[in-house]
Amino acid sequence: MHGSVFLRDLALVLAASLPVLFLFRKLKAPSIAAFLVTGMLIGPHALGLVEDPERVSGIAELGVVLILFFGGLEFPLSRLKTMGRAALVGGSLQMLFAAAATAATLLALQVGPRPALFGGLLVSVSSTAVVLPVLAARDEIGAPAGKQFLGVALFQDLAVIPLVLLLPALAPSGAGAAGTAAVLGKVAIAAAGTAALVVVARFVVPRVLDRFVGVAGTETFTAAALVVVFGIVALVERAGASAAMGAFAAGIVLAESESIADVSSTFAPFRDVLSSLFFVSVGMLFDPEFLARHPLLVLASAAFVVLSKALTAYPALRIARAVPKTAVRASLSLANVGEFSFVLALAGGRLGLLDEAGRQLFVAGAVLSMLAVPFVVAAGPAIAARLPDLR
Repeated sequence: MHGSVFLRDLALVLAASLPVLFLFRKLKAPSIAAFLVTGMLIGPHALGLVEDPERVSGIAELGVVLILFFGGLEFPLSRLKTMGRAALVGGSLQMLFAAAATAATLLALQVGPRPALFGGLLVSVSSTAVVLPVLAARDEIGAPAGKQFLGVALFQDLAVIPLVLLLPALAPSGAGAAGTAAVLGKVAIAAAGTAALVVVARFVVPRVLDRFVGVAGTETFTAAALVVVFGIVALVERAGASAAMGAFAAGIVLAESESIADVSSTFAPFRDVLSSLFFVSVGMLFDPEFLARHPLLVLASAAFVVLSKALTAYPALRIARAVPKTAVRASLSLANVGEFSFVLALAGGRLGLLDEAGRQLFVAGAVLSMLAVPFVVAAGPAIAARLPDLR
């Protein structure tokens, strides 16, 4: 009985997302926002078509794993070695400045230190999946500002992994020097074990898979790739890290294979479906009545995200030696909340770092910041035109 109810809910989620996605694409709005809105509409707080979003949470977590796996596929070790100044300096400073500004604002509003710092981390991450299509439509990915954005976005995507691992140190249960030291010790052991596994697998797995392609059929290769992914995930979990980190490590390893196109095509359909389920399940947690009761608060939070992230990203990029025109346009591309922020929010919510009101405000403000991306990016050229080209 439970299985049939789960399949019914799953079918409803997928069916409901299609018309909303079609409408959002006609409006040239981000697809992630469409999935979030779908969840809001069909969730228990609105139409109630899916009464218990927990029944989708298992698949949603698998969607997170696949999101991070494909993130790893985009970052082979050779690419990580060539991360430029924009990624290392600009990315780290941008996240630091945005997190500090948000945390300071929340502290001024009488929010506790731990939730305030967690809120800063949520806001510090920007969206790659939403911004890249906008830049591509404007033919700006290869422009200097687009390259600056990609460098910072690359750093942010990588930074999410240690942030997820370190969240227990912020949790109330991890309070105190002893609790924090224990968490940091586990993180160090997990990171060391994962790094050792990646190094070893990097010299073994790609060679085995590349030879496999030459002698085996497509179905056999798919099975071999699945064995590699699940094997690395299991070993990383054994080392004390999460399945998400294991999937990210598996992606980095497989990215070294010459058969990377075969790996991507094998998992792409599952990624698209399951990652959409993750964002739909997040949307189901949102209560539209919260927006009706606090419209000004939601608008203010979204405006704060856009303005604070643009204003903090600009000096970070200037320190990374971007010229003013490039820095301002790249900073506007970073003025939003990212998809990985929802991953952090999900993990932090379980640790008691985000209460119900905070979660509602975060989801609403994040969706609005994503919907504003095309307009904010389009404002870049006019603002940049007023700035000098000199460093």
